[in-house]
Amino acid sequence: MALVYKQDESAKPVELLTDADWANNTEDRKSISGVVVRVYGCAVAWVTRRQSVVAKSSTAAEFIAASIGVEEARWTRMLLQSLSGRAATAIAARVDNQSTIARIVNGKSSEAQKTVDCMFFDMKDAFKRGEVVITYCPTEEMVADFLTKALNRLRLKKMLELIGLQDIKR
Repeated sequence: MALVYKQDESAKPVELLTDADWANNTEDRKSISGVVVRVYGCAVAWVTRRQSVVAKSSTAAEFIAASIGVEEARWTRMLLQSLSGRAATAIAARVDNQSTIARIVNGKSSEAQKTVDCMFFDMKDAFKRGEVVITYCPTEEMVADFLTKALNRLRLKKMLELIGLQDIKR
């Protein structure tokens, strides 16, 4: 398999896709974050990371994943701005959890955990400044899904194709 980059003029300059499983690890109940950063539709970074705190809800797990993703996407956005010399556009963040989106957009945190609350306020501030535009991504289109859990063969193949990994016949 190899990464195949294709020019896509309609794609966003920096797109972020984040996902999280919620408390699936039975040893410590820490969730897994999955992050994919794409530049003009081509995957340039991806991360799978066990979350440092136990999320008390799926919304909290998704906040944590989104926060990790925004940190990755910020670096990509700054690099693009430095290389192009143009003002950076907003990071197009896509999340598959409606509650997470609603809380960021409406600016209300109900998390008692200080760590998650700090991540929430960072995301909220980035949204208010226009640094991040957040939209819903249906689970079947969530590219970061394969980074958080085992998938069946067909779904995994589709996800790998969506990030640009393809079989190359030699």
